[in-house]
Amino acid sequence: MKRWLITTLHDEDLDKLRQDVEAKGGTVSHTPPVPLDRGEQAVEVEGPDDLPDKLKSHPAVLKISPDSDLELY
Repeated sequence: MKRWLITTLHDEDLDKLRQDVEAKGGTVSHTPPVPLDRGEQAVEVEGPDDLPDKLKSHPAVLKISPDSDLELY
């Protein structure tokens, strides 16, 4: 399983997104979404390597990016 960040609009129905991610073999983190600029939010997800391909036509998904550990400098 790989970690992903799914970008959605801030008012997106996260329960529906959670159901769709789980149907594609992934899990949505229980941590709150991270607010972003322009009324967007990032949702932490774990899923298969091909999760972006499986969700690219999902209407709630604006972008899917690989997640990584935070590194302090």
